Amino acid sequence: MSRFAYFLIFLSACFSSCKIGDDNPNKDITVEAFSGFKDNRLFIDSDSIRAYIADMMRADGQSLPSDRFVRKYYGGDKPFMWISYGGITASADTLLEYLADVDKSGINPRLFRAEQIVADLETVRTLDVDGVSRPINRILARLEYNLTRSYLRYVSCQHFGFLNPNMLYNRLDTLSNDSAGLKWKRLCDLRVKRPDSAFCARSLACIDTDSMGIYISGLLPKGELYGMLVNHLNDGSLTTAERMKTLCNIERCRWRLAVMPDDTRKHVSVNIPSYSLRAVDGDSVLSMRVCCGAKKTKTPLLSSSLMRMDVNPQWIVPKSIAVGYVGRTGYMYSQGMFVYDKKLGKLPPEEASYSKITQGEQYIVQEGGPKNSLGRIIFRFENNFSVFLHDTSAPWLFKSAMRAVSHGCVRVERPYDLAVFMLSDKNSSLAERIKYTMSLDPDDKSGGKPVIDRKKKINNVRIDPQIPLFITYYTVYYGSGGRLVSYEDIYGFDDVTAEQLRPYIR
Repeated sequence: MSRFAYFLIFLSACFSSCKIGDDNPNKDITVEAFSGFKDNRLFIDSDSIRAYIADMMRADGQSLPSDRFVRKYYGGDKPFMWISYGGITASADTLLEYLADVDKSGINPRLFRAEQIVADLETVRTLDVDGVSRPINRILARLEYNLTRSYLRYVSCQHFGFLNPNMLYNRLDTLSNDSAGLKWKRLCDLRVKRPDSAFCARSLACIDTDSMGIYISGLLPKGELYGMLVNHLNDGSLTTAERMKTLCNIERCRWRLAVMPDDTRKHVSVNIPSYSLRAVDGDSVLSMRVCCGAKKTKTPLLSSSLMRMDVNPQWIVPKSIAVGYVGRTGYMYSQGMFVYDKKLGKLPPEEASYSKITQGEQYIVQEGGPKNSLGRIIFRFENNFSVFLHDTSAPWLFKSAMRAVSHGCVRVERPYDLAVFMLSDKNSSLAERIKYTMSLDPDDKSGGKPVIDRKKKINNVRIDPQIPLFITYYTVYYGSGGRLVSYEDIYGFDDVTAEQLRPYIR
């Protein structure tokens, strides 16, 4: 297309109002009306625009995932998204409306260059251009690039957050540091979604459509906790430290899981810093205390689904603990433990071998019952850490304020109530069988045999449908009465989150 043709298109575009709801006084002006109008200041050249965009991309580099997509898009000679025959699309004003409030959620407005966009829009709409300090092709390039960059940054950060928790928390605790290299403990397996090319392409497809505002609104976080945290951030009474703590938790609310708690009617959430569990079924909430992993054996952050309850389960003692029981025959007998050998089967405690346990040839197993460390019931779900929710043989621990005491599993204060919560139809007969089995004492014998009603006894219960489970880390979280309470950062996750989050917040 000739430079003159671009000039005619631009004139038509610039005299079209781009503000939503404004009447266009020039709507009846035709291209022919400008056929004799010549002004070198207003010659539009797409090659010049693309060259200016390339210069800006080289100067900017990339700091967010969406920036990579912007570079790929404009490096591929794709159509302009905001410059059209109808002018600078009205979607630019829609985007600016959202950017005007971005600081209310703690995000740094400088990430979006809104002031520059507003100034350039005004320049284009008033034709306040020249060939030296305000060349039209440079201004249009700046608008096109900044609008796309800011738009994708905004929708990406609001929908996915800035940080990837798996990258953030899985390089904190060392597992080993030997000749094979440094290895890290996995502390997080949230499997969060991140902005990818498909997401960015869908977002760009909404530009210059009536649905862009609806699309953006649908991407914004909507969880109850998120709303409470944003209100807390803006109440004007927070110290600098309290503000940063709140911002860390707002960021966590943005992390996008395959299933989000607020998208499910029924789910279980365990929050580590508050040592609490919330079992939510619509408007009903069952709350209880929990014990979590100690600082050296942290409970991992994860999302999964509760699938089965085992009543009076056996405990296969983890290798790291089992080796300490070798030779403690009296203790093992008193706690109902035995040795399971892969070749020889069940053996008495005195047959425990340190070398065979470390090599995985033997296991130490604790029988189910009141002395079992897992307590009377365990709630199983798929995960990569061999952790579960379960009862405990040490219920007095729930009276302590500091309850980071386990080897990674979550001990629940009211296991029977949680078991009833899991039942889809609240079957009273099944609930009674669970209660009966949890009360059995294998040491209570009559005539040399345990007194057990086999018709009432139940070993396991399938959870159907499965119930979503979330193990989270919020240091500002629900307290009594549903109000927000600040909790200790027991694993130090706020510190590393704040360090990585600072470039993106105000």
